Parts: sequence; C-alpha cells; structure tokens
Amino acid sequence: MRVAAACILVAMLFPCARVSRARQARLNSGRFQVIWCDGSICRVDEIPGWRAGSGGKLEALDVTFKRPTIKTRRLFDPKNPAMMLCDTTLKSRLAGPFVEFANGDILPGRIVENSVSEHCGFAPMGAAILVSGPLISLDRWRKNVIRVRSESIARIVGPARRPGKSPILPGQVVLSNGAQITAKDVIWRPDGLRILTGSGVRMVTWDQIAEFRRPRIDRKAELLRDMLICKPVESDFFCRMTATNGAVLTYHCRRIQSSGAPGRCLQVVQPSWAMDGICVSSDHIVFESYRRTDEIPLGSLPAKVLAQRSMTGFNWSWRRNCGFHAQQLASGRLRSDLGVGMHSYSEIAFELPKGSLSFSSWVGIDRSTKKGGCVRCRIHLDDVASKPVWTSGFMLGASEPVRVELPDLRNAKRLVLVVEFAHKDRPDGADPLDIRDEVSWLRPMVKVDRTAANAAPPDLFDRFPELAGWSISPEMKKRITVRPFYDARRGKWFNTMVLDAGRNRSAKIAPLILTRELDVNLSNAWLLTATGRDASGPRGYRLTVHVNGKQVNGTEGYNSGTSGYSPGTMDTVAYGLGRYVGQKVKLRIQVQRHQGADGPLAGLLWGSLRFRPVIADLPKDPKIAVPDITLESLKPIKVDAESARPSNSGVDLRFCRMTGGLVMPPGVRSVTYKLDKRWRRFVACVGPAGFSNGAMGAFQVLVDGNVLWTSKRFDRLNRARYVDIPLPKNGARLKLRVNNETRNKAVWANAGFKLKGK
Repeated sequence: MRVAAACILVAMLFPCARVSRARQARLNSGRFQVIWCDGSICRVDEIPGWRAGSGGKLEALDVTFKRPTIKTRRLFDPKNPAMMLCDTTLKSRLAGPFVEFANGDILPGRIVENSVSEHCGFAPMGAAILVSGPLISLDRWRKNVIRVRSESIARIVGPARRPGKSPILPGQVVLSNGAQITAKDVIWRPDGLRILTGSGVRMVTWDQIAEFRRPRIDRKAELLRDMLICKPVESDFFCRMTATNGAVLTYHCRRIQSSGAPGRCLQVVQPSWAMDGICVSSDHIVFESYRRTDEIPLGSLPAKVLAQRSMTGFNWSWRRNCGFHAQQLASGRLRSDLGVGMHSYSEIAFELPKGSLSFSSWVGIDRSTKKGGCVRCRIHLDDVASKPVWTSGFMLGASEPVRVELPDLRNAKRLVLVVEFAHKDRPDGADPLDIRDEVSWLRPMVKVDRTAANAAPPDLFDRFPELAGWSISPEMKKRITVRPFYDARRGKWFNTMVLDAGRNRSAKIAPLILTRELDVNLSNAWLLTATGRDASGPRGYRLTVHVNGKQVNGTEGYNSGTSGYSPGTMDTVAYGLGRYVGQKVKLRIQVQRHQGADGPLAGLLWGSLRFRPVIADLPKDPKIAVPDITLESLKPIKVDAESARPSNSGVDLRFCRMTGGLVMPPGVRSVTYKLDKRWRRFVACVGPAGFSNGAMGAFQVLVDGNVLWTSKRFDRLNRARYVDIPLPKNGARLKLRVNNETRNKAVWANAGFKLKGK
C-alpha cells in the first residue's frame, strides 16, 4: 500500500506535459534512438516492454530487462546489447546547486543538516541532500532527502554558486560571500565542513559554501566499489541514467525496480554512493547507457596532463564525459555520455587499475565542428616515449569515428591519449592551424579482471559499515554470502548476509561471532542494535550480547530476534553497559539461526550496531554537571506517595552507579523542596534506574505550581537525560514529579542546585 501510495504521489508531482507540434513530429519520426554495441543505430517510436509499466506493481531486473524488444531483437541481447538509449524529445539541463561524485555522477540538490532519529534502526552516516523533481525519495521519514556516502563526494556547488566559469583547484573552498579557503583536509559533520587550513581549523556550514572540491579523492576505488554490490554474474551490467534536471546516476542492474501504469513508468534506482533509493519518472529520463560490470570508463579514471599547447594561443582544457564545450560527446552518427573531450595538441595519461586486460573506443572529430577540424590521434602505453600501440590516419569533421581496440594491457600502468596537429600533407580544404581540432573519444572502456582489480577480497565492513570497529575472523568471513534486498516500504536496497548458504536446511549452522575491546565510560555505555531479515525465508536470526563471557540482556530483559518480524522490519534493542563504566571489557556479539522458525534461512539485515552516550546532552566537562548543593543533603518538605518513600541510597541510572541523587520507587508521585534565593539553577540526570518494564511517564520540574521543564516518556530505547534549568528569582518551592506506572524506579541522579556566579 505504501509503495502504491508513493507511486500515486509521484504521478501527481510529475504529470505528463503536453508536447509541442515540433516535439510531436520528432516523436512520430522515431522518439527513441538506440545505439548498439557494434555501432549500428536504429530509431523507433516505441519499444515494446520498455517503460510500459505494470499497473503499479514493482518489478525487478528479471522482468524489467528481459522483456523489451525491437522488431523481435532483444534490447539486452548478450551477443550485441544496446549501448545507449536516447529519448530524442527530451533535453538535459543542470541548474542550481548539485553534488558531483568521484565516479562522475551528479545529484542536483543542496546539502542540508543530517539528522535522523536514533530509534529508526539505521545509523546516521554520510551527507544528506535535499532533492527536487523529477527526483524523489520514497522514504517517508526523510521528506525527499537522499543520504549519500560523504567519502564518495568530489565536488559541491551550493545555491550561491561561485561567479565565473574557471574551475577551482582541489582543496579550495569558495564561500557565498566570495572568500576563499585552501583546505589541507576536511572532516564531514552533520551541519557542515570542519576545515584544516595552514593556520588552524575553521567550521563552515553547508549554506555558506558556494563551491568546494575535495583535496584528495580515490577515483579508482570509487569505480571499483560498484563491483561490490553483489557476487558478479556474467550477464550483469551497469546503467547510467541522465535526467532532464541534469542528474546523472550510475547503478547496478540489480538495483533497479520499475512500476507504473501502461505508457508511464517510475524507476527506483540506487547508485553505490547512495544510502537511499532514488525514484525518477520515465518521462524525465533523457538517455541511458549500459556497460558490462567488468568495464571501467577511461574518462573516470585518475588522469594527468603531460603536454598541452595551442597554435592560436587559446587554453584548450580536456573534459571528462563531455565534449570540449561541455556538450554531449558526439562524432558522426554516434554519441555517448561516457568519454573524453580533447583538443590538439594534448597528451593525457590515465592511470589503469590493476587487472586491466584490454581497451576499446571510438574516436573522431566532434560533431559540433560541422565539417571542420583535422587531426591525427595516437595511443601509447605508460609514456609517449614508447612506440605508439595505435595510430590513426587523418580525421576530418565530415568523417565517421573510427574504432579502436587494444587487446592486451596486462603489463601497462598508464594509457596515454594523444591528439596531435595534422599539418603535413593534410587534405585540401582542411582548417588551418588547430582551428576546430576538437576530438571526442566515445565510450573508451578498459576491460578488467574483477578478481585482480580487487586485489583484496571485498571487505565486509565496506558493505556493512554498521559493523565498523568490530572484528570478524577470516574463517568466519568465508562463511558469509552477501546479497541485495529491496525494501519496498523504504524504497531502497540493503546488503544482507547469509551464513553457510550452501548447506542443507536441516544442517546445524555455527553462530556468527563479532568481537572487540572497549573502555566503557558514560559516552559509550549504551549499545543500540537493530537487525532484520530479507524476504528469502521465514527462518531468521537471534542476537545476543556478551561482556567478559557473561550474557547481558536488553533493557526490557530480552534479546534481538528477526524471525517474528516481516521482511525489512527491524527489531531494535538497547543494551545498558553502565555497570561496566570505568572498566576495559571484551565484548562479543553472537548471531545464530533461530531454531523456532520453519522454512529456509533468511538473509541477515543490519540496521545498527553502535555505541551511544548513556546520558544524552551531558556536558563534556563533568564539573559543569556537579551541583553545589546536592539534593540528598536536603530534607523534602512534602512527599506525595501511596506507600513507598523516596531514597537517597543506591542510586543507579540506566544501570550506571551514580554518586548520589533521589530515587523515586513506584508509588511515589512527587517530592517537594524549599528553595533558597541563592540557588539559580537546578541540574540532574534523569531516567529509569535499570530495566524498562513498560514506558515510564514524563519527568517534570515545577516551581510554585508552574511547570519549568518536562521530559518525554522513557521506554526501553530511551537513554537517560541531563537537565539544566534556570530557576525564577522569587521561587519558594520546587516540586519533582514523575508519572510512573511501571515497576521500575525513577531516578534524579547527581541532582541539586547551582549557586549564583558558578
């Protein structure tokens, strides 16, 4: 129902626009242009089975990509699949703020403060980007905010875009007021960038940034990250979508879902840098390109300019994945969204990843020059001093691009593209000097050996960042199989892990063990876990926490289990480690198959495994939280209680032993104290004592009957909270009140009063 509602919402947001007569004429003459991998081209008005929709039902790869055909020819035929599909009635235009990623993708939108509820079951990681149509997030909790991996970001352009077109250098930050900062390093924070400069550290909020380029980015690592989506299959491929608002999204074919009504389709995709799914209406997809999972675009690899000169005095800068004038790469009848735009004379060296096998491309004078331009091109391995491995003849603007194929790159570390002047013996009528010598390398691809390219096995902590800081033995890692799971309610994909996937269903499966050492203190004595299961089977897992070999139960007395929940639903459990504050302990997380469920074993979904302060909002300086006048040193003037009396001894707060305070057992409703005019502030750490048997009602602080402060309810997931309240000058009586209907004790720990001027 939620997915259907989301589809209806998107349909309302992006209604089909009426097309002009000119556009309708182009549509009738062949709306879609398909470029096949062998270089052949066809135009058709419609592609049966493509973007046709399915009445609102989400469909995965197996249906979406096996169905479309053109005159009985499959669009994704393994022998000669489509290389690019273009909607000739649409255009792409990037305007406004955007974020550029290391793999060349672009997400229009502005970065906003990244805040997320700690109870949602997913750790708040990365940067949060507020997007607008035609992009939309299906996660109802985040209101069209897409979270992305901050380490994948290469460039930020803010709403107050920097005037001028000259690119800034890596490490530069341009502020909205025109000021510039050179960053040696940056730390990503929820509200902005913490910038390390030559003279110190400076904090810049997101709305202050006009433009920023990251000082260092590992492009090869980001490109190889795409291969870590799941276990490679020969038929897998990557898609690269360009939308009307300039969005460029690259995603694995197993991370796409399609839905909609006949003639209208919505696509939900998730690039490797995204932590949320991104929904796009097919009416706004300008073109899509496709490549095999063992192919890496040359134009996205790290590059260095070896030589660059001009006979006319202009500065010809090369371009990644676009032409010399930032237009789409095109030569003759072919065009591509991936490639390199160059001008004579240029030598550009690209770093090859490990395991590079071969290279292929088309190259020719860019279509934008009309019939102008005359060049020769060369390709060298490692250095231009070596003999060229490929050389072209004369290339003219009126010519079709030529095919380049280098079958062996196994000993090469760099690939050098050279566009040279072609003056000697040039054909009659060719442009003089280097006028219009604009060259497009179309779809230059490096084929790699997946195993050699990823010299080390895919790291579990890269696929499951929630487990960072924990140790898993090499033997344990070998037992884990990773597979993707689409959660339709959140509109996104997750990685799930399966233990001993090849074993018989009835065979005994040893538990998964995670270990770490921890110096326990108030800032990390609250462990929040969240686990779930995918839809591959009803039999899930049970998680237990052990400290120094002894099992510790959750705050409500039970442990996390996934079998009783629907696919994608998280069982979130909090574990209080307060009794170990001040100790160095050995932690062990044990995850084992739940024996009470029948059927095949499901995949394990990790939502959270992180440590939190056991007391929220506690000052970093502990002296600030110490009262001058402690509550236990005072005698209350009134106690509203049914039977039990308050106590000042044995003060435990969320399992943490505190130095003092007030303990209100069940049955004690309020305690009243007489105020001294010298007392200016009331401070305390409040919450349940230990286990949570139901939710405890609000804590309240009243002075002379007026409520100064009230808390939210405390359930099994809520931490304790620090309170610091100014007192009215003429207050006479202070009442501490708790609506406690549980069997747990309500605690006002380290409570008391601060004197004037302290």
